[in-house]
Amino acid sequence: MAQLVIGAPVRGSWWSHPKSNDVYEVLEALEDSPEVLQMKLVRGKLTLLHRSVWPELVAVASAREPWQMRGLSRTARALLARVEGAGTLRLDELEGWQAATKPGDAARELETRLLVRTREIHTESGRHTKRLESWSAFRSGAGLSDPLPSSATAKKTLGELLPGAPWPR
Repeated sequence: MAQLVIGAPVRGSWWSHPKSNDVYEVLEALEDSPEVLQMKLVRGKLTLLHRSVWPELVAVASAREPWQMRGLSRTARALLARVEGAGTLRLDELEGWQAATKPGDAARELETRLLVRTREIHTESGRHTKRLESWSAFRSGAGLSDPLPSSATAKKTLGELLPGAPWPR
């Protein structure tokens, strides 16, 4: 997106470019679009996904394949269970968290493995926190109907569009 807005390849971080505010404004506008989903997907970087590929994303993300679940920490599993039960939750409103690991660390673990959808939000007090959403809640809110493609088909489709996606080939 930065390259499209700036009109040339960007070396290093786009934040240091003179047109960085323009890039930021476009990303902010896209964040509010009902047609675009923003998430850290390819190499942990912000990735924009058009609504047309959301069924494939949900199929891959909700598959619970070994690459997603193997080695998942106990605290991440506990947080995943809470998100699945609630549908959505904010980390700053998480009550009764007893684990030694910070909930933000567990959230990053889930986010990296596509087990939940996360979104950075600004709280009423001006702080940042994450909102976690289960894929079933996202699917329902997005109006995605059955049938979803198989995980294998979805990974192939998305893999062609997103080199560097986190799932094994």
